[in-house]
This record gives sequence, structure tokens and C-alpha cells, in this order.
Amino acid sequence: MLCYKVLLVIVVLVAIAQQHHIVVAKSIEDTGTSIQKESFHFRDVIARLQSHTLNILKSFFSIFLNIGKIFNNQQEIVSNQSIEIVDDIVSEQSHENVETITANPVVVPIIDISALINDESSHEDRIHVANQIGNACKNVGFFIIKGHGVPKEIINDAWDATRSFFDLPLEEKMQYRRPQQEYPFGYNELGAEILSAGKAKQSNATTTALPDLKEMFSLGPSNPDAGFPSRIFAAQPDNFEAAWTNYYDALTILASKLFVGFSIALNLPNENFFVEYTTHHASALRALNYPSTEDYVMREGQLRASAHTDYGAFTILRSDSAGLQVSKDKDPPTWHDVPYVEDAFVVNLGDLMQRWTNDEWLSTLHRVINLENIDTSVSSTYSGNKRRQSMAYFHNLNPDAIVTVLNSENPKYEPIVAGEFLMQKHLASIEENKPY
Repeated sequence: MLCYKVLLVIVVLVAIAQQHHIVVAKSIEDTGTSIQKESFHFRDVIARLQSHTLNILKSFFSIFLNIGKIFNNQQEIVSNQSIEIVDDIVSEQSHENVETITANPVVVPIIDISALINDESSHEDRIHVANQIGNACKNVGFFIIKGHGVPKEIINDAWDATRSFFDLPLEEKMQYRRPQQEYPFGYNELGAEILSAGKAKQSNATTTALPDLKEMFSLGPSNPDAGFPSRIFAAQPDNFEAAWTNYYDALTILASKLFVGFSIALNLPNENFFVEYTTHHASALRALNYPSTEDYVMREGQLRASAHTDYGAFTILRSDSAGLQVSKDKDPPTWHDVPYVEDAFVVNLGDLMQRWTNDEWLSTLHRVINLENIDTSVSSTYSGNKRRQSMAYFHNLNPDAIVTVLNSENPKYEPIVAGEFLMQKHLASIEENKPY
């Protein structure tokens, strides 16, 4: 652009010089023959001056032209360097263990965690997977895992037993309902929970959200040191207790492997840093049945699961279709569909983990919407207002664990007792006497 401006100035100067020559020559001719010799001499001087001026201008033009070429070459070099940098980034993100699904501007990574599951994996591979997990925890607080090592038979048995339980008559399921202050597990009927109430409790706010359109069955830890009453299993179907016990135990092992990845990602003293916090953990397994909404007259704004964050360390979720949405915790939130990936688990951080990392990692707002509102491109299983099932394993710490901010000289939070924090938020979300 600069070169074109310089060229324009040169053209104008040449034109001025030529015009000046014409005017001077005409004036000389009008003076008559008495000064004709002098006029021709003067014309010669002007011509010589014009010639010298043009030569000077040509030299300047040549200089600026060369500068322009250098400038253009530099732009091309920078452009090529930028392309190389982008190519390097794309290449780095295309590692065989990592894929990404973009719900602009939220990116939920799909991570193959087999290096954490396989004890024979190299240290470098474990670090690579841990770094991918750490980046996901910082950026969105959600990631999807493959290569998790949970046997498909264990998953299917628990899934089928759960579906059979929810198919039972309501009066049969209600026998597993207990006062939540005494036994915070068991059965909760459709509309018994408002998850957004727990989120409101965190900020001492009130909520007018409608009850969630789901029913639930939950199971707590078997270790009596966790401080909970004995487990209550559904009597039907016959394999319910065995199926749920196996699934709970398998997810506990998976959670311990993820904690190893967390330790590496957070540069903690050793890979087993979190073991002492989970020796008698209060983890819970919760199955959720979202019935088909075709036969319900839904109230405006009512959702299958209202906007909330989870309470504990992290959650391992399995579902059979789309419906989950996430948002960075903004007011108002901007929602993005989480794609459904078959044979994978969705992992998301809880409030306790965000607190523990001094807000370095995120506990992200999420909800489950009605299927008719879903972008069908995120799931091939979409089929209208159909029934949806999910199983969420909430990995919690020992109830008496003291959570103190990690790796920070300027903690934002005071130490807190894990069990008290969890129970406070859980009870806030349960509406004891408001069945839908």
C-alpha cells in the first residue's frame, strides 16, 4: 500500500514539472526576438533541470520498489510461518489417543485413557494422557473417555437390571423410598428433585425452578467406615444386587485410575496422592430414568434435569442417548450439546474438585433437556421424545476428609469437611413432599 502512495506522489511531481516547463517556455517566447538567444539558453537549463529531476525521481522510485518487494517477502515469510505453526498445532492435537468434538466455543475432548488403565504403559504415555485430562479440566471441566477397561458384560448387566427396575409399578418402587436425612439413597419418584436448588444453595439464593422430570434409584458405599446405613437393594429383578455391586466396584476402580491422572496433571508429590482421601469414600451410584414426555403436559421451562453442578470430586456418567448440555457458568448461560459417544463414559468435575484446585479446574454447569430440543446432528440415536436412561457414579471423598486448597500460596477457600459439604447440597436439591 505504501509503494502505491509513493508512486502516486512521483506521478504528480512529474506532471508539475512538465506543466512548469510549458509555462516558462511560453513566457519566453512572448518576450520577442530580442531575448531569443537567452530564452533558448534558459529553456536548455530548464530541460537539464527536468532531466536531473526525473533521474532523481526514478532513483527514489527504484528504492521504494525494492522496499516494497522486501515488505511483501516478509509478509509471505510471516504467513508461511503462521501456517507452519497452525499445522504443528493441528498435528499435535491429532495424536492417536485424543479426538475432539467442538460445540463452539466449548470443546469436549474424547480421550483414550488406556495408558492409565494398563499398568505396563510407559511413563511418557501416562503423562501424555494426564496432560490431556488436565487441559480438559481447565478449559471445560468435561471430557469423554474411551479405553476405560470396564467390561461390557458388567455394564450391560447393570443397565438391563436398572431398566427392569424402572419398569416396575410405582407402588413397588416406592417401598425403597427413605427420608433423605436418614438414608440419602434409595428411590425418588418423578419430580422429587430440583437439581438447580443445590446450585442456588451455593450462592445463598432462592429458586423457583420446576421439579425435574426423572425418577431415580441410588446406592451408597458398602464400607461401614463411610458412616452410612447398610445398603438397600431392589428385590426385583433377581440379579439387581449382583449387577449393581459389580458395576459400583468396577467404577470405583476406574475412578482410582482417573485420580492417578489427576495427580500427574496437577504435579502432586506422587501418583497416589488421592488414595488417603478415598480409603472409606462416600461414592454413590445413581440411575436415572427420564420417561417419554409424549404423555405428559409439561410446564413451561420444565426440564429433565435442571441446571446444576455436581457436588463431589468428579462424576462418571453413562447414558443411552443425547440430551446432556453444558455451559460455562455464566449468567445467562450459553448451552452446548454434549455429543453421545457409544461405549464411552462422560467425566465431569464436581464443586469439591474446583474448590480443591483453587478454581484452576472447572465444575461446569450442565443440564438434561427434552429430546425434541436437541440438535439432531449430535446423536444418531435421536428419535423424538423418547425415554432416556443414564447411570452416574459420583466419586466422593471420605466423609471426614478435610479439603484444603492444593498448590496455592493464595487460597480462595477455607478448609472444608467433605461430607458436610456434600450432604448440605444434596438435601437442598431434594423436595421431600412435592411429587410431580
